[in-house]
Amino acid sequence: MSILLQTISAVFGRVQRARRRAFKQLQRGKLAAAVLTCDTLLRRAPQDQVARQILQDVASTVTVAVQNYRNASDASAEAVLREIRFDFADMLQALPAKFALEIEGIQMAQALDLLTDSGLRDLPRSSQEKKLFDSLHRRLAADNFPVGVPTLRAAMLLGFSFELPLPTSLELIPVAFRERYCQFLFETPQVLRQLGDADRCAEFVANLIDLFHKESFAGQVTLRTTTAKRFAEIAATRANYLQPYFTNRNLRPMMVQRGDLMAVALISAGAVVLHALPPRRYQLEKIRLGIFTPSFGPFTDSHFTASHLDHLERDRFDITLYVFKATGDALERHCLSRADRLVVLPREGLKEQSERIREDDLDILMVGVNQTITATAAALLGCLRLARTQVATVSSPVTTGLHHMDVMLSAVDNEVHPGAQKHYSEQLWLMNGSVNVYAYQYDTEPATVKFDRSHLQVSAETTVFFSGANFFKIIPELSLAWANILARVPDSVLVLMPFNPNWTDSYRAAPFINRVKEQFRDCGVVPERLRLIDPVPARADVHCVIAACDIYLDAYPFAGACSMLDPIIVSVPPVVRSGTVGRSLHGAAIMRMTGIDDVICTSEESYISTAVDLATNPARRVRMIAALKAVNARQPPPYFDTFNFSSNVSRALLNIHRDYLAPYEQLGSSTAHERRNTIQELANAVVARSTELASLSDIDMIQVLIRPYFSQSTVERRRHMVDVGACYGALAVPLLEAGWTADLFEPDPRTRETLTQQVGRFGTRCRVFNMAVTNSDSREIAFHQTRAGLSGLGASPFGATESVLKVPATTLAGFYAEHGVKHVDFLKIDAEGFDFDVLASHDFNVMRPAVVMVEYGTHFENQPLHVINQSISRMAVEGYGSVVFNYFDDGNFSQGNFVYQLTHVLLDRPLPDVGRVAFGNILFYQADDMHFLLSLYALLDVCRPRASTRKHAVA
Repeated sequence: MSILLQTISAVFGRVQRARRRAFKQLQRGKLAAAVLTCDTLLRRAPQDQVARQILQDVASTVTVAVQNYRNASDASAEAVLREIRFDFADMLQALPAKFALEIEGIQMAQALDLLTDSGLRDLPRSSQEKKLFDSLHRRLAADNFPVGVPTLRAAMLLGFSFELPLPTSLELIPVAFRERYCQFLFETPQVLRQLGDADRCAEFVANLIDLFHKESFAGQVTLRTTTAKRFAEIAATRANYLQPYFTNRNLRPMMVQRGDLMAVALISAGAVVLHALPPRRYQLEKIRLGIFTPSFGPFTDSHFTASHLDHLERDRFDITLYVFKATGDALERHCLSRADRLVVLPREGLKEQSERIREDDLDILMVGVNQTITATAAALLGCLRLARTQVATVSSPVTTGLHHMDVMLSAVDNEVHPGAQKHYSEQLWLMNGSVNVYAYQYDTEPATVKFDRSHLQVSAETTVFFSGANFFKIIPELSLAWANILARVPDSVLVLMPFNPNWTDSYRAAPFINRVKEQFRDCGVVPERLRLIDPVPARADVHCVIAACDIYLDAYPFAGACSMLDPIIVSVPPVVRSGTVGRSLHGAAIMRMTGIDDVICTSEESYISTAVDLATNPARRVRMIAALKAVNARQPPPYFDTFNFSSNVSRALLNIHRDYLAPYEQLGSSTAHERRNTIQELANAVVARSTELASLSDIDMIQVLIRPYFSQSTVERRRHMVDVGACYGALAVPLLEAGWTADLFEPDPRTRETLTQQVGRFGTRCRVFNMAVTNSDSREIAFHQTRAGLSGLGASPFGATESVLKVPATTLAGFYAEHGVKHVDFLKIDAEGFDFDVLASHDFNVMRPAVVMVEYGTHFENQPLHVINQSISRMAVEGYGSVVFNYFDDGNFSQGNFVYQLTHVLLDRPLPDVGRVAFGNILFYQADDMHFLLSLYALLDVCRPRASTRKHAVA
């Protein structure tokens, strides 16, 4: 036999033996070993169908095991799945980092994902699993992630992301596995198993957001790479901030980073984030107030929002309600009777939603829904400037961190600690009393169930503790405190209703129940003393359940808000614990509102002892019941006193708007010199720090400054734009969409076809001219064609000339006369180095545009610094001030990468020598145009941090 045949025979023999070995391993249930064998086989024979079929069988076996575990109530299914998971984790951890196991092939990735997400991680680890997990943890911590996918996959099988160390850089994660790893990092565990897990989880989320913030920004205020943009997008869309609620830590640093990441993700996606909104020119009108909530259906946020607007001063406010869905419910009809109109926003499309709100030119937008858990539509709206002032309510239980939420509206009793402002990125505005007023008097839905103590199977002498705290609020420390209460009150039971569908429609109930029962056992309390009640349809049903109980136990450290009203309404004495942050003070604030504050506890021990005393001291309980009944007999009860509460809201909003107007009034009364200095100081303060300004392009300037500026004043005729160097028409389209007319000059045939298509929908309102504009009498001129968008009347520093064309030419003054142009409101010039020549062809004695926008760049031979500054001086002689937007490209332009960052905004002053190439845009405005300066101030002002050290209270 030849050597070749011998070799082929040997290889075939090894393949056959590997097939048989893998098949036997599969039959014996050694799934991980079968995978490893198949991987070795596929190295030798990549197309081997037997190996691939075995992998498919492994994936199917895992799928069945996971389904059996989820559906079965016996321990055998759990044991089978645990064994499969351990075998895979053990196999993976033994593989070297460079091992090219095909575990990320579609079949094995699915199997491993199923094992990871099966729900086993919600259960305590066995001693064997703990030993392996601790080993993996040490390896990840010591090696700082120069590890391969197998090690990461093994750790992911056994633990949650918050239990594992984070890499110092995401770049250490193999690219092919990075997306899946990021998904793992941002998962939110439902069931916390051990004391301290809530704090560990919160610490992990804070560190995770800090990591993504650093990876995205890398010390800059703009995102420079595609990878950085992807990291920002992942963090913005996947992060969940629920778990950190359940601690007393200051969440502001993390939430501010959240706001940064969401802002840059939206900017990268093309969202129009900024919008210049100076005071309306006519301040005698009512304050235009918008109130947003997804709907006025039977939800907590709806009733809380209704309490804010119920008796607002209609002679002072013009009120628009914004919703995603009109329900026609009684509450919606009532709220509409308290407002001027209801606007149903598009359910999809942030652009469409924001444009619709901006159309109404609001003074104040109040957001009455939680913006702080995930990147919901409401949170995205808070990333945009939609109104002059944007107000969050405590429907957001923590600071939003969003750049364009200006004020957090709360109350003195909900923020009792002197350093409360430090917890908010917004300006914290405090009304008197408590913020916990809910318009539930308009909820007349009757009870649908009958409930009494017989349903709990307890005697009349048994003390029944109840809590309506949601599943997520019941962290291990809280349920342990409850177990200790029951241990000290022998004849007692605890009734929970934790699975509220308003929080989620899917709960990991079994692991949660097992954890609570285990804590009961540890405290000497038999698990049978725990009663669980499924959600009931109506609030009246909840009241029926609570009325059958004796004592209400509020949650901490995230206290109950509207849920705390339920025991008060049915006169069941509550026990509350007061914390150190706003979200931990709601229960205490409600009890202060009732005047019954002897059940407010400041420590865990006092919480437990107060509950025990109420259970064992019937006289005290009787006194409390009588006091609660007296509170409920008031007309209206304080928790339903929406007249007083919304009157406080009215005063707060009036004062908030007054504060907004104050700096503009000061600017208006200042001298021209003082005014310019004030605006320049603001520009210097925000330009280098604002992500939104740093990425401001010429197109953005049209959308966020020029268009809003013109929309604030009305004229009888249509506005008209002249665009020299229109390219694809991107700068003209926003104004054409606003109803303008336009004359567009574009001599480059490569871009003109797209330009014509872009503006064709505007019909005769837009004219396109195949002409260059010069400052000479020549009717024809040489045009240097380079890459699309870079062509001009001379050679470009950004690309070689490919051809020289002869194109028609005109001056601006000549064009106006020849084509009957009577007025120009906005003149924009982008002529690739010949911008100031074009500007010189306009006769300002004949036509005076309100704004002229000219591009400049010292890249060009005929635009050295002194030429630019001479043009600024000449325009000053013509009666025009200047705003220079100067950029830095960090060497990107020379590489054909047009990424840049705003470095200066200079008002009415020459461009200094910055020691490098200078380029950007100059906005020339009529020097006596106060409204333009106020618009510029408004644009800059919304880019500064909103938090203030002032603490407001409204009587």
